[in-house]
Amino acid sequence: MNKRLVIGRLLPVLIIVLAVSAFSYLKASKPERKKPVAKEKVWLINAISVKPGSLAPELTLHGKVETPALLRAAAPGAGQITQVLVRPGEIEKPGQVLVSMDDRDFAAANLQAKADVMDIDAQLAELKIRNLSNVKALEQEKKLLDLANREVKRVERLKSNNLTSESALSDAHEMLGRQELSLLGKQLEVDRYKTTVKQLRARLSRAKARLAETSLAIERSEISADFAGIIAKVPVSTGDRVQVADILVSLYALDSLEIRASIPAGYQAEIQTALENGDLLTARAEMSGNLFQLELLRLAGEARADGIDAYFKVTDGSSRLRIGNLLNVNLQRPVQHNVIAVPYRAIYGNNRVYIHREDRMVAVDVEAVGLFEEDGKPALLIRSNNLQSGDQIITTHLSNAVDGLKVKLVNE
Repeated sequence: MNKRLVIGRLLPVLIIVLAVSAFSYLKASKPERKKPVAKEKVWLINAISVKPGSLAPELTLHGKVETPALLRAAAPGAGQITQVLVRPGEIEKPGQVLVSMDDRDFAAANLQAKADVMDIDAQLAELKIRNLSNVKALEQEKKLLDLANREVKRVERLKSNNLTSESALSDAHEMLGRQELSLLGKQLEVDRYKTTVKQLRARLSRAKARLAETSLAIERSEISADFAGIIAKVPVSTGDRVQVADILVSLYALDSLEIRASIPAGYQAEIQTALENGDLLTARAEMSGNLFQLELLRLAGEARADGIDAYFKVTDGSSRLRIGNLLNVNLQRPVQHNVIAVPYRAIYGNNRVYIHREDRMVAVDVEAVGLFEEDGKPALLIRSNNLQSGDQIITTHLSNAVDGLKVKLVNE
């Protein structure tokens, strides 16, 4: 009984020991599993071949349409508007009447000016005749004065010999005095001639100026232009009363349009040098899908701290532009040598690209030269002494790009 009890108690322990031993044996006899080796990931990329060349970078600007030849036709005098024959935005022909004024007020002033000219001309003619008469009379007065002097001397001799009376001598002196006064008066008239002529000629000049002014006012009572142009503003209406110098109509010629755009200070010297060398700098502008061809004419005479204004001539498409329009302008800068055009996606930061070398990415620092358009697509011109002809610049932009990253070229 005791033997069975001992066996009953030891049996579970024995079973556990046997199970552990069996598990240990099986584990020890199981083949060892090899750990997997990590495989380096390969990134697929596209690339372009380096071909250094001479290309003209572009500079993107913001421009505004202006004209240095805006004609503001003003009223030649006070008067009433009788006709307004144009409206803003219309294209007028050379010589076409734009606005008319009542010229009756101008005609009356013109007649008065003509009368003033004729009156002063007559006064000058009369004065000339009178002066000729005064000159002759002055010579006669001098002769009479000489006679009066001799008479005084004769009477004085007679008086000294007691051959005449004191009253006779007094009469002779009185006659001499009257003759001296007469001669002085005539001399003053002759002397005043030149002064009077100057005064009348000055009045005549003013009268002629008034005559020309009123004649021009009559002529300008019909406002027209000798060129084809676009009507910008018409601030008056038929029946309006206007004053002298009031603006009646503004217009400009289509071929006078210019585009003003600000060039950043960092490019001023480059552009100025090109203009001084006689280089032709062209540009293209875009507005609402319309393209315009431009040519850089000049830089402004005054610069600012942030840049300088440039003025462009519109060589094609000016009929679609109006003063005040805003445009995007792409200026072709002077040609740069030993540069490479790459898409923007090839650039990392502002000054780095990667090239494909032995299936690895190799970083190369570059200088950004300027914008460029290649086959209608935006690109960037770069330059670097570390890039050689034939190098493959990676154009696939990888967010994890790093020097030495394993890659595979797929566009060979």
